Amino acid sequence: IMFLGNVAEVRIMLGDYAAAEADLRDVIVAAESAGQYALSSYYRFLAEALLGQDRAAEALVAGRHAWRLAHDAGNQEEYLIQAWRVLGRIASRLREPIAVRDPDEQPGQRLQAEACFAESLRLSLASGMEGERAQTLREWARHDLQSGDREQGVQRWQEARAIFAQIGLDQEAQRMTEPPS
Repeated sequence: IMFLGNVAEVRIMLGDYAAAEADLRDVIVAAESAGQYALSSYYRFLAEALLGQDRAAEALVAGRHAWRLAHDAGNQEEYLIQAWRVLGRIASRLREPIAVRDPDEQPGQRLQAEACFAESLRLSLASGMEGERAQTLREWARHDLQSGDREQGVQRWQEARAIFAQIGLDQEAQRMTEPPS
């Protein structure tokens, strides 16, 4: 389960979203049967694979499920940080506020992408997870830049890059030389 989950994560990084989705659907079935602890992470990866295929509505379902699993686990801060971040990406792609809880299950407030990123950032700061903080800032910067807020986007991009360099993730920092246009 873990090996195939890792392969799917690498496929997402390489842009092979359809293959990642196929792997993740197998991983999720096996992980659910085995009661595997990383299920939230697999649903987050599935949301990312679906986003990569421009299937944002389906990504929202997977992202909500990742959030619910992380939230219900209670002590899985890393998974919760990541779930909030992917929900921010989904809201950004949809260009509209999203309900984090399934609206059929429990109506709740609808959140803009910025609110999702802010919660991911808050949790990463509170837990001292600098790598997660940098990843959230990078995704938030992409959102800002796509939304036309170049100044804020460049600021967040540079902050994420500095954190990656500070924690020794030099390749990540090097990939971030210039913000995307």
